[in-house]
Amino acid sequence: MAGVGTRMWGLTARRTSVIPNLKGSLLTVIISSFVGLSLVTATSVNITVDDTLGNATYGVWPAYLPADDVNWHAGTPTEECDICKIKPSELDLNQILDQTWHHGTYFQGSPIQVQVTFTGTAVYVFNVVPNTLPGTDTLMNISFAIDGETVGDFFHQPNSSSVILYDQLVYSNATLPNTSHTLVMSASGDEESLIFFDYLLYTADIDSTGSSLLPFPTPTSPPGLTSSLTPSPISSTGSSTSPPSSHVPIAAIVGGVVGGVVGLLVIGALASFSLCRRSRGRARRPSESVRIATSTENASHSHPASLTHNITVAGE
Repeated sequence: MAGVGTRMWGLTARRTSVIPNLKGSLLTVIISSFVGLSLVTATSVNITVDDTLGNATYGVWPAYLPADDVNWHAGTPTEECDICKIKPSELDLNQILDQTWHHGTYFQGSPIQVQVTFTGTAVYVFNVVPNTLPGTDTLMNISFAIDGETVGDFFHQPNSSSVILYDQLVYSNATLPNTSHTLVMSASGDEESLIFFDYLLYTADIDSTGSSLLPFPTPTSPPGLTSSLTPSPISSTGSSTSPPSSHVPIAAIVGGVVGGVVGLLVIGALASFSLCRRSRGRARRPSESVRIATSTENASHSHPASLTHNITVAGE
């Protein structure tokens, strides 16, 4: 039976030698997981939405209401429109994004609107602002609403010059919660008013894989499809700040890395404690089994099957 006891200790020694490898493998998995999480960082990106081309990548297009050719005109460099009040020849097309624009004139009655739905934390609206153009009323009295709440307005009284101002920031809001929003730019009231829309920027949080941290809104239809009109009232004054350049939030990254290291240490300590307890438990069991086997041997030599059974259980 001494030989049997020796085999039991050899089996236990081989199993105990696996424990350091298990520790190393577990810690490797944990470290890899936290490193992978720390590398997926958020970046704030400004996304451009053209008046005509929209942004096909993120499925965002402006909608023009009422959706007809009477209230809205889509301008292009090659258009030939004898009845159009604002002609391409009067504009510096190189200062208009993609050389496309939408302009509409509000007459007392039904308001005209531009609607854009996006997911982000900030939005910036850029218009062309003309002064005096022959045969055209260029006064601008525009209001802005976000998610059904009036948030600002823009007013421009044209002077007698023929100067046309391009790339003009007419509304901005950099304090939006990071969720889906609908911006409405409208003209209404007691006076005729021009809207001359060029493009819109909004800021979205994109992770390092190129995906939005929140789902983008369901893509709206490209302009030109009929939809209902919901007027927005004119009220309050909006802010006008320039859009920031895209940046990486350093504080968020550092906080994530520090949190990951702390979590790694805690999990590693718990794993080591658990494995050590298992190791001590397994080291005690063979000696007990050997004692049982020895006592059985002294009591009787006529039951080798029973002795073999005890040894097998102890080694499991």
